[in-house]
Amino acid sequence: MNNRETTQTPHHARSTRLPVVLALLALIVVVAGGTTACGGTEWDTTAAVKKLNESKDMMQLGIVMTCPATVAPAEAFECTYSSPGTAYEATTQFKIKGEDMVPVDSKADEAAIAKAVTPQTMATITITAATQSLNDEFAKAKVAAVSTITCPEAKDFTTPLRCTLAVTGDDTIPGAASGEFGFTWTTQGSPRSLEPDPDSTEAMGTMLLGALKPEALMRFANA
Repeated sequence: MNNRETTQTPHHARSTRLPVVLALLALIVVVAGGTTACGGTEWDTTAAVKKLNESKDMMQLGIVMTCPATVAPAEAFECTYSSPGTAYEATTQFKIKGEDMVPVDSKADEAAIAKAVTPQTMATITITAATQSLNDEFAKAKVAAVSTITCPEAKDFTTPLRCTLAVTGDDTIPGAASGEFGFTWTTQGSPRSLEPDPDSTEAMGTMLLGALKPEALMRFANA
């Protein structure tokens, strides 16, 4: 039972939360246009880029986009996503479609976004999503417990992290509600995300079994 839950939480973080974030970004890029062509021969990107950079999703990912201030409406042009103050950046191509600025290739645009995000930001997003997923399961089962997952700084997309999962609340048993587990970066797909290694997945389930009081465990199992 609990192995199922702990396996699902990192999966949700990888296959649900981040694609949603990236899809929102792609949508914002499409609707962020509406600037006026200059003299009919150039298109001003300033307003569109400013609106995108001030969006909640760009701020969550910690990246900004820079583009030429003016472009020829009939030609594709290059923009750059970057995490300010770091070496993480990637270029992508846009075009003008009507009054909007849209990616030439939405998949390539999403890949560029993923390359521009730092490991620490990506780790924070996936771990936050995993934590929220487990807490949602507690709430669904009406279990008075809250989980937290804390990890050291992620400096690259290859080094595994040892993260601490703790569960606290009225429905937990003191002394059996925390443990340290290994998380590794996915090796395929983009963006990269963290997931517990196989041994840790089983150990997290075992820890949850020992962390919850019997009555809470029953509610969790039957939810």
